[in-house]
Amino acid sequence: MEAWDVIVGDIGDEARAHENVQLVAENRNSAILNAMKTAAELESGFGLYFKELAECEKQNCWWALLHVLVALPDICAAMDGRPQGGQRYIDWCLENFTANPIMSPGDRYQMRCSLLHEGRSSPKSCVEERGGVEG
Repeated sequence: MEAWDVIVGDIGDEARAHENVQLVAENRNSAILNAMKTAAELESGFGLYFKELAECEKQNCWWALLHVLVALPDICAAMDGRPQGGQRYIDWCLENFTANPIMSPGDRYQMRCSLLHEGRSSPKSCVEERGGVEG
């Protein structure tokens, strides 16, 4: 039974409905707090990524560096407990990157998909706009 069904099912009894709403809110808040990571947990979880990013930069491995960078928003969104999918990536970028007139969160997602799934540094649509010249 969904939380909403519990609330709607008890609408005739206002006091009980109010109590149910409070319980749902408390459960939601508890789940959010339990999902939050401490700084130490984040450092531990991302330590390998930070080490690899630094090593890629040191060795001038820009292609490998780019692959790790475009994957990080997906990893962060997953840690937030968001459902899997492209919208998760876009929403995370919207919330965590400064607005950029050159690259929207949707553009970032397209770049990620093109790079990770097709080995392209530009989405197909961008390549086609440049007359077949990949950027």
